[in-house]
Amino acid sequence: MTEQETVLKERASGYEIIDGHIANADFIDMTVPFSAGAIYSTVGDMYRWNQALAEDGKLLSADSLKQMFTEYPEATHEGQHYGYGVVISRLKFGRLLYYHGGGIEGFSSSIQRYPKNRVCIVILSNFDSYKPWELGDHIAADLFSHHLSDVR
Repeated sequence: MTEQETVLKERASGYEIIDGHIANADFIDMTVPFSAGAIYSTVGDMYRWNQALAEDGKLLSADSLKQMFTEYPEATHEGQHYGYGVVISRLKFGRLLYYHGGGIEGFSSSIQRYPKNRVCIVILSNFDSYKPWELGDHIAADLFSHHLSDVR
């Protein structure tokens, strides 16, 4: 039995919409998609990752953290900057936001971190057409008492 065939306790199956119906997503060997592959995570894992990044020296040195969260002008799109592995935005609710999202057959994800407010929103979905960042935006809007129509 290969690693991909092994049943992992509490591992989610991925789904997609085909002809208007929910179906199992196509199988993908998670070692194939390079940096996005071979990752199995939980909301708890992502929250611990966030907490470790929030403390200088716990996971990365202060210098590495500075480089990771620096706004690089050559990596700008629609008022947002890309650091090392993170999108940096000051557009959401007038607050500094670090975020990243992703998706692969049957799955989508988003982590939104408002570091100055000490807020971390993690959304993991086993439905590939779901837009987890939208739910994250709604949660942040509730937390910061904003209406989404006011910030877009």
